[in-house]
This record gives sequence, C-alpha cells and structure tokens, in this order.
Amino acid sequence: MTRHLAAILAADIVGYSAMMGADQEGTLTALRSLRSEVFSPTVAGHRGKVVKSMGDGWLVEFGSSVDAVTCAMQVQDRVAGQDKIRLRIGIHIGDIVHEDEDVFGDGVNVAARLEALADPGTVAISDAVFGSLDGTLQPSFDDLGTQELKNIARPIQVWGRGKSTSVSADRVSGNARSSRTGFPQLAVLPVSSSDAREEISELASALTADFADFLGGARWLKSSVQQDPSPNANVLETALRARGDRLRLEVRVLAPDGAQLWTGKYDGSLVDSFDWQDEIGSEVASETLTALLDHERARLAGKTLDEMSAEECYVSGLMSVELVDWDAMSSALECLTAAIEKDPSFTEAYSDAIVYYFAASSIGYADLTELYGERFGQWMAEASAHVKASPMIELALGIGMFRRAGDVTVLRRAICSALRRAPFTIEVVLFSGWGYAWMGEPEPAIDCFRQNDRTNRFSPFVAAAAAGLSFALLQSGEDEEAILEAKRGLELTTEFSTLHRVIASAAAHLGRMEEAYEAQRENERINPGDTIQTGWKRNAFADTPGTRRYYEGLRLAGMPEGDE
Repeated sequence: MTRHLAAILAADIVGYSAMMGADQEGTLTALRSLRSEVFSPTVAGHRGKVVKSMGDGWLVEFGSSVDAVTCAMQVQDRVAGQDKIRLRIGIHIGDIVHEDEDVFGDGVNVAARLEALADPGTVAISDAVFGSLDGTLQPSFDDLGTQELKNIARPIQVWGRGKSTSVSADRVSGNARSSRTGFPQLAVLPVSSSDAREEISELASALTADFADFLGGARWLKSSVQQDPSPNANVLETALRARGDRLRLEVRVLAPDGAQLWTGKYDGSLVDSFDWQDEIGSEVASETLTALLDHERARLAGKTLDEMSAEECYVSGLMSVELVDWDAMSSALECLTAAIEKDPSFTEAYSDAIVYYFAASSIGYADLTELYGERFGQWMAEASAHVKASPMIELALGIGMFRRAGDVTVLRRAICSALRRAPFTIEVVLFSGWGYAWMGEPEPAIDCFRQNDRTNRFSPFVAAAAAGLSFALLQSGEDEEAILEAKRGLELTTEFSTLHRVIASAAAHLGRMEEAYEAQRENERINPGDTIQTGWKRNAFADTPGTRRYYEGLRLAGMPEGDE
C-alpha cells in the first residue's frame, strides 16, 4: 500500500438513472460516444489515468492540478454542445492510496464532495487546486466561499467555473472559434495505429486530442477532428507505428486537391511517452500551421486586396505581421482595413486592427498611428457594439481604452474576462500577456507568455511573444533571461525595435555597457529621435516599479530624456 500526492478529478453524469429508465439504448449510445470521443482522449491528452470507473462516473488521477483543471474545462466545453449528457466535475489535490484495485484518501474524498456540490456543466475546485493555477487559468474561476462538505472534517474554500459562456456553438475547449465560413479549413483525422496494445491506443487518442487543441487556438483556421473530410478541407493525416517500446509518428498535411504541403517523422519511446507526446503535439501543430500559412501566402500572392475576399484580406494581414517591423505593421493594418471595408460585420478584423494599431504606437511607428488615427476611433466605436460576440473584441477594447486614457481597471477587467472565455486561444493569451506587461504586472504577463511558448511556438506571433516575455522578465529583474528571450526574437527579425530596447535596458542593469550602447544604437537606427519621454507618451505604460526599471536601464544605455 503506497501513499502519494495527486490531483483527483471526480466526474459524474447528471441524472444517469433517470436517463437509463427513460431510454436505455439511447443513453448507452451517448455514453459510449462521450467516453470514446470526448472523455478518454481528453484525459489521455493531459496525462490523466482513470483509476476508477463507475458506469455513471469516473475518478481520474493527474500528476498536476493544471493538467486536471485544463482537462476538466475542455471536457465540459466539449460536452456543452451535446443535448444528451451533462457532467458535474470536482477536483482536489491530496494524498491518495491504491489498494485492491481501488483508490482511497483525502484527494478522492474531497474531489467527490466537490463534484456533488457542482452544478451540471460546471467545475468545482478546492482552494489548494486554485492556488496552483497560473494567471491564464485563475480568471476562469469564481470564489464560491467556504463550504462545509459532507464527511469532511474541515471547511473547504471552493472555486467554481460556471457553465460554458460560449459566444457561439463553435467554441471548443476554451478556444474562441470563428463562425465565419470563408477561412481555410483543416480536417484533423484521428491518429491511426495498427498496434492493438491499450497504451498505444491511448497514446493515439491523446495525440488526436492534442492536435485538435493546439490547432483550435488559431482563429483564422476552421479546424476539427473529422473521419470524412469535406472536399474543401486541408487534411492533417497521422499514423502511429510501434515496435516494442519504439514509436514513430508519420505526419502529412495535404491541400484540398491532394497536394502534399508538409511531411514529417518523429521517433520516440513508450518509456517516456508523456514527454514525447507533449513535444510532438506542439511541434506538429507548429509545422502544420506554418505549412497552411505558406500555402495561403502562395495562393494569395497573385491577388490584389481588391480581388480578395474579406477573410483573405484578414489572413493576409495575419501573415504580414510576423516580422513586426514598419513594413509588416503597415501591411497588416492595410489588409485589416480592407477586410473591414469589404465586410463591416467582421469582428475578428476589428479586434486585430485595434491591437495592431496600439502595437504600432507602442513600438514607435508614429506615422502609422497618425495615418490610422481616425480609423482607430471608428474601429473602437464599431467594436463596442459587438463586445459579446468575441472575447478578443472585449480584450481589444480594453487595450484601446488603455491606449486612450491609461485606464488600468478597464484593461485588467477585459483581460480577466477574455481569459475566462477563451483561455487557450493564441491571440487572447498573447495579448493578455502584453496587457499585463503594459500595466506593469510582470508575473501574470510571464504566465501568459510561457503558456504561449509551450503550446503555440509558431508564426506569425513568435517575435511578438519573445518581445513580450523579454519585456516582462526585464520588469521583474530577470535581466539575463530577458536578453536571451530578446535575442531569440532577433533571430526572426532585426527591425523590431522593442527587442533592442529590452537588450539595452537589461544589459545596462547588468553593467554590460558596450552591449547596452550597441543595442541603443540599433534602436536609434530604427526609431530616430527616440527618447524616454516619447516612449512614455506613446506607450501609456502604468507607472510601476517594473516600468520605471525599464526606463532607468534605457537612461543608463544612453537614451536621451527628451522634452517634458
């Protein structure tokens, strides 16, 4: 009998007995579908192990609270689209004991009581679990107060995530999916395998779930797991082969006409299959999205903006922004403006235009902000009428209000709400990180950028993410790491002046003055006449210790003060 610490997820099907009495065959069919298509793949995708199955519920063991909570949120979001079955889920972290093919302990007892406390479609977690979550997941939960749980001696502080507040039926696993039909489509075929071993089958299901989750974070792509792809869809086709403990995943990305856009092979071992799964999930997603964007870039190369659809203009803008230099930001804003003119109801275009405008201002592209200044006001006005349509719209409006009036309260509220609605969407996580950094709150900013780096290591936001993380690290005093992250961004683009300013400030704080002076010279080359005062004015940074530290480093690096 061994005792160890684990996060336990307790899930129960609401009204199971009544459902069986009313329609036994239909209930069992729905249960099999839930288990094979939703519950088992999602659990496997987050390193969970079902330790007990009760017919109408499960106990699942996880090595971390973050894995357990992320799994629970994604299961509930996926089940939310079904009419037949609803779940209650409770999660606690505590000691458990395995004995006689059963599991006991504080972790199990409290998780089970939390599950009973939860409303249908919701997740209830203990304070111990909530405290272990980072800044990207905590906003999803409300304080439900201290609760007396049956047969639990001590009161438990409980936090709850309510029913899915999806803004459209397309929301899946915390991703803000667009309902537009003009975006590129991707069919994710279930990972195939001819090996009948249970661990291989579970790994294949887990990889399928990972691919769907990672790819679902791209708002410009209509992706879903499909057995029979539509004729207009690109296809992600994967096969898992095993010989003993050796693994090989073979991957192909195909265009709708059958042309091969990318192929790859990944070798691993069952011995470390969890780590291999994590690495492969993000790597395949990265390569797939890069291949699809390259395919779109080639397809659209011969078209002018006038010849493109609104969605094509939007995707062109997304592809343009990758290098974050003046040309990139100018092209991105031009494309988004065209998308809005073609379709004034295009909410995704409004949100991105607002954010890119603020980014251009923050970097120092004054001529662009002057050129699009009047449109910025129009975008803000139009977006405010659609705030409920998209979490990214809500976040963009918060950023826009911060740009106009330095309103930290509005921006913080917008970030928390956006992360609550779409905690796994690429742009929401990335720009929430930047929002926290602009407010001078580096810890949650670093949480956002770290999550982005774990799950979304692909263009077009790699340079922007590296700049954000390096800036937040500088604010928190981690100068060496800030420089390393900034240099990672410079491997992609040497014309993104924020990266040079971070290096200048961080190097100056470390006393590496030649490095600091050189980085400031590069910033001056890109942004002639840049000063401390112009930086304050264009960024509307909150006046916090981290922000003051940034500018103090730039002073040491030789940036002039400028006029008050």
